[in-house]
Amino acid sequence: MVFENTLITGGSGLVGSCLNFGKKPTRSELDVMDYAQLKDYVLSNNINQIVHCAAKVGGVAGNNNNMLEYFSDNLSMNANIIRCCKETNIKRSIFILSTCVFPKNVVNPILEKTLHAGEPHETNYGYAYSKRMLEVASRCLPNSICLIPCNLYGLNDNYNLENGHVIPSLIHKCYLAKKNNTDFVIWGSGKAEREFLFAEDFGRVIHEVICNQHQYPKSIIVSPDTCVAIKDLAFMISNIMEFKGNIIFDTSKLEGIKKKNTSNHVFKQAFPMFQFTELQIGLEQTIRWFINNCDNVRK
Repeated sequence: MVFENTLITGGSGLVGSCLNFGKKPTRSELDVMDYAQLKDYVLSNNINQIVHCAAKVGGVAGNNNNMLEYFSDNLSMNANIIRCCKETNIKRSIFILSTCVFPKNVVNPILEKTLHAGEPHETNYGYAYSKRMLEVASRCLPNSICLIPCNLYGLNDNYNLENGHVIPSLIHKCYLAKKNNTDFVIWGSGKAEREFLFAEDFGRVIHEVICNQHQYPKSIIVSPDTCVAIKDLAFMISNIMEFKGNIIFDTSKLEGIKKKNTSNHVFKQAFPMFQFTELQIGLEQTIRWFINNCDNVRK
């Protein structure tokens, strides 16, 4: 299939900006919430593939504080994409999920087949259920696949202090703490453990799926299969940014599930030669980019 006939929704976001192919209309050029506009764009541009990256998403605070908005907006957006895949000449669709939509009491390591084995964490209820429906739709659509990354980070992220994901939020907090000579305050005890995936790596996975036409499993968790405590992550960020002040862990704040690690067994079978970027290297690149672009980043 020709790259030019691929629509990438959310093309300016964290994942979409890592994809150097296809059509990436801005929100003013294409509102995915408007089905008539979406269908017209697909037909007018002879689109036959969709990589659906667009989503309303945030970290623990963002998901918890905007639960209904995240549920309704993502559900509407996803329903339009699914309907468009059904009613137009879409021959292949790639849906982006997240490991945060798995059940809160799921047994570690997380497996693809356990996605619907229980309710998601209460802080992530709305977003999680809207995303799970994409996996259901993928099973109903031919030539469709769900890629499920662990916690993403990288360039062009949302560095909002309240609603951003953990790494961009911590980078921004540490930057301000160093600039203003204040404490670097982290939500929670720092004991929670997460896996982190450099967005550029995830972009390479999507590109490989687009390039190779052989049959992949319907759902694939994409993860380096290495857990890191938030406390250790905070110290890594502070060291890279040369922050010399106090690091405070505020246990009165939310911190989500205590530990979430995945099995990348299916991924290793599908991509046996793939090499992930080490966290230290990915953080150094991300922090350098943030400092150089601080005035213009999403925050």
